Amino acid sequence: VPFKEAQKRNPEVFPLIDGNRKFAHFWTNPCFTSPKSVEFLLESIETSFNNAPNQELGYVGIFQADNTGVCGCPNCMKPIKLKDGTLLKPKSPYSYKDNVFWSTRQFVFINKVAEELVKKHPDVKIVTHAYIHSSEPPLVDIHPAIKPQYAAYSTKNIRYPLMAGKHNDQGDLWERRFLGWLKLKKTGLGFFGYYYPDGFTAVADTFAEDHRVLAKSKGFFACTESFDDIDEP
Repeated sequence: VPFKEAQKRNPEVFPLIDGNRKFAHFWTNPCFTSPKSVEFLLESIETSFNNAPNQELGYVGIFQADNTGVCGCPNCMKPIKLKDGTLLKPKSPYSYKDNVFWSTRQFVFINKVAEELVKKHPDVKIVTHAYIHSSEPPLVDIHPAIKPQYAAYSTKNIRYPLMAGKHNDQGDLWERRFLGWLKLKKTGLGFFGYYYPDGFTAVADTFAEDHRVLAKSKGFFACTESFDDIDEP
């Protein structure tokens, strides 16, 4: 959906941060509780399908913004009712202060997108991140159509394997989160790594060990960031 069109039609899809709507073209998480956010995403996905009429598209990507910003509007700050009937209450409007709540809020939202998407495209899967705040496993079930990519960030995973428990003062945080995600997605978990193989050849052992763990866990996908081409003068 074009930025200006969305801003004019439904400003409530943009996040409310510190009392102000954050209008931005890029890397902005939407309001997770606005029905229009779901509608806009579905419109965008449908446009992608229409632009490739002769191709079979099996995956769509719904990726969170590469930052900690989330919408703190009254609806997003409401407690989330969990499967057992208890309420998950927010501790903060800032995701870095309450990873559990904001990961759960985010996946409640993506679940809604998935529920609507499969009505028309039952075989399409959604690839998304389990990253920054959402690296913490949410306290809700994940729709079968959703394929998370687990990203252990920020951590020293270019030096130590994910399961080594040696990530500075974070101890076994990333191991615990990874195992928690496996309980939610017994198949279909992916990796998004920060190994930079073009520059640091010393991380080959870490890379190999992490991907052996992923393979044993029936992982479906792995990718890693790399450096830009630095051979140019």
